Amino acid sequence: NDGICESIDNCPGYYNPTQTDSDLNGWGDVCHDCCVGIRGNIDNLATIDIADLVYYVDYMFLIPHSPQPPCFKEADMVVDGEIDIADLVFLVEFQFSSGPPPPDCF
Repeated sequence: NDGICESIDNCPGYYNPTQTDSDLNGWGDVCHDCCVGIRGNIDNLATIDIADLVYYVDYMFLIPHSPQPPCFKEADMVVDGEIDIADLVFLVEFQFSSGPPPPDCF
């Protein structure tokens, strides 16, 4: 709701109409401090677990007005600047199919 189209927003899900990116890494300054360690702890509780997967499913498919993940970077598992089915698949593979671990927050 900051007036910037999500396809070009450098921090979707957060109000940052100025799109300030002090370190020029492509991520808005408001997105920098929310991701700690590795990505995937979507609900910001203790660990990456089934609750994070449920959060994703609710956000993407089940609840029409469910809140966006509290930290966009935590939810962007494939690091492509979007939260979509690819991120959900990555998390499922990590949790249930010995997929690769989530990437670090950089």
